[in-house]
Amino acid sequence: MTTATHVRNSQHHDTLEHQKKGLETEIKRVRRKEEKRLIAAAEKAGFFEVRIPSTRLIAMIEAEKAAVSFKLSTIVKLKQNLNSLSHAKRKIDTRRKIILGSFVVAQCRHKPDIHDEIARDIKEYLSHHPNQKRAGDHLAVLSAFLDDPHDQDAQAPKTPDQLNNERTHRHVLLGTWLLERRTLNPTVSWLIQTELKGFLAQDQKADGYQEWLADVLEFEPL
Repeated sequence: MTTATHVRNSQHHDTLEHQKKGLETEIKRVRRKEEKRLIAAAEKAGFFEVRIPSTRLIAMIEAEKAAVSFKLSTIVKLKQNLNSLSHAKRKIDTRRKIILGSFVVAQCRHKPDIHDEIARDIKEYLSHHPNQKRAGDHLAVLSAFLDDPHDQDAQAPKTPDQLNNERTHRHVLLGTWLLERRTLNPTVSWLIQTELKGFLAQDQKADGYQEWLADVLEFEPL
């Protein structure tokens, strides 16, 4: 992989993470600055000359805040930006997993031998999950797919929303597995190298999906 490719992938996939770390660093810097300012103000007001109980100090500050309309602090604004950024990052991460999960389902439906191997690997993967209760829950969600990749959740009447939610959950779990195993399972690496780009090209949003998954598409197994 070329240096230019590495740079492009880093710029696309790490931008949100870099911005998040930058905001976290700025919050710490502003907090230190505000702590110094408050200590200087307290010293000037003579707070260190007497012992005022913490409850009294808190009551005094709350009373002042209630009596006067203050602007939001810089820290609050930074934290709001950080929360928005974290939400955007989680949304993209989830979307990546959904796309990859749907790719796994499609491959298993067209390649029975691949499905058998993937089903075994997923069960083995979950058997080493640090939280076995959660692993059991994940296995329950994936059980129908592991038995038959063509399963359409037709065992019991369900609403379209229920089917969609279950399908999304299943795809997220499969996408998570693929991301974890892509560098460790030769079959998964082979599927990504030979099939993923073609699978993405079938969608009208192919260009956007390929950007989101550039790090996966351009990964070169050892």
